[in-house]
Amino acid sequence: MVRSARVVALAVLALTHVGCSGSGSTDSGAGSSLTAAECGALADQIGQETSTAGTCTVAVRLDYASLKILGHASYCGGLAPMDQQAAAAIASQALMGSFPANLISDAPSDSVWVFRTVAGDFGHATAISVTNGQTVFDGALDWSGVEGEGPGARGGSLPLQPSESHSDLGSGCAATAIEPLPMRSFELREGAAAPAARPDAALKVVLGTALPAGLQRWGSLRDAVVLTYAGREPDAINDWRSEYVVLLNAVASGA
Repeated sequence: MVRSARVVALAVLALTHVGCSGSGSTDSGAGSSLTAAECGALADQIGQETSTAGTCTVAVRLDYASLKILGHASYCGGLAPMDQQAAAAIASQALMGSFPANLISDAPSDSVWVFRTVAGDFGHATAISVTNGQTVFDGALDWSGVEGEGPGARGGSLPLQPSESHSDLGSGCAATAIEPLPMRSFELREGAAAPAARPDAALKVVLGTALPAGLQRWGSLRDAVVLTYAGREPDAINDWRSEYVVLLNAVASGA
């Protein structure tokens, strides 16, 4: 049975400081027009929006080339551990149960199960929280359809996260007390003709916002998973999207 996810879109914080805005995409640049007080207020707001007695995964989408943050959504809930078999059953439903979901992450996993299935000229990728059972990523992997290229050249598009927010995460509001965070990265496409992946750089952008401090208002950061979703540029027929999806995982104090 598919569990319904409680999706929390981070609210827009109205900022009055000259040059800053609570809407639109967040730039990946190091500079920020936010003051320390405004960064703290933004972290407080994020903490309130994501606070849970269990665990929370925040999915942040970034442009593959510019590393600009495109949007984000939070999947928070009480502890409801999900094993590999149950997660695989949910992942296979994206393909109407016709094909098994192939695990590409570690087993056992501490935070997120990542599955990828390639079946002929189509496929699917899914990530499911180990700790609360919610689906935190779901994307199609379709054949490019270009003559002479086999099914190893993956195309397709990344659906927008449910209730995705485009509010400002506070670029340049990095917390000073963040310890090195364990990270795993996964390439979701096969044969993608794109520049070499930079998962470390994508994670650095996310850690440079007020998001980590906001999650630390009620818990601690557990780890990060970076999904590389690289492919072609959009054309007249196909909406190819080249993106990173950073999954930042946090757990409540005492959970």
